[in-house]
Amino acid sequence: MQQHSFVKFVDNVDLVYLSVPKVASSSISHAMLMQSKFSTSEIGEHSELGKALTNRRPIDLRYPKLPVFTFVRHPVDKFVSYFNNKFIQARKSGFELIHLKQLGFDPFMSIDEVVEHMITIPVEDMEHHGQPQFRILCNSGVLIPDFVGKVETIQLEWPIISNLSGCSLQIQRQRNSSSVKTNKSPIISTHSLINLCAYYETDFELFNYERPISVAPSSPIPKAKDELDRKSIINIQIQIAQRKNQLITIANSLTDQPYSENYRKSMKQNWNDFIIKEYRDRLAST
Repeated sequence: MQQHSFVKFVDNVDLVYLSVPKVASSSISHAMLMQSKFSTSEIGEHSELGKALTNRRPIDLRYPKLPVFTFVRHPVDKFVSYFNNKFIQARKSGFELIHLKQLGFDPFMSIDEVVEHMITIPVEDMEHHGQPQFRILCNSGVLIPDFVGKVETIQLEWPIISNLSGCSLQIQRQRNSSSVKTNKSPIISTHSLINLCAYYETDFELFNYERPISVAPSSPIPKAKDELDRKSIINIQIQIAQRKNQLITIANSLTDQPYSENYRKSMKQNWNDFIIKEYRDRLAST
């Protein structure tokens, strides 16, 4: 079972970013990258050097014991963005994501054809940009992030992230150079909408997004092997709310200088602990 959770972190930022593709990930990754003392405006956040400077790594590898934040997006909007970005814009030069070709997709497929083909593929094998978001936020049913925001309200929630970061972390407008250049969004058939709502059913429920249609699909839709049951969804929703409230309380308390100094000191200690463990691992491998 493939797990596609990746984190990014930079020295001088007291946060770890859990990246969710097509959810302002370029802008957030760029904000993290710009805090690296080795970065310049010419370095792309998705370049090999950009990934190295932000320490991009799978969630099962070690990362600093700092608050982990992420953002989610309405499932259908996220899928439309995915189609525009990875399919429409691939019609000139071919797929950027080789896995899409390997899975039998074609850049010239319509959005309905992409949906129809996607639901024939086991969820775990689907290209990760199109997978349900809960599979990134949860690892074997365990919630990873401490702060889950919604990209639809990111401008309202970002000040919390900036306060916690300790460096006035700033996001700019959409940075993805391959963002949608079309004048209108593709038209999705009712049949495809029904299938998308079923495919992303857990995302709709877990993150409290309104479904555009509530009709059940005529044929079974593939489910992930780690699909969350109703009880798990409720438990994770409670955890999301509790963890988020805790971080909001911390962010608001950082206006108190003694509290802020102690908090930053503890974050620095966590960074140091991480660096020491990384150093010891390197020594042990030589």
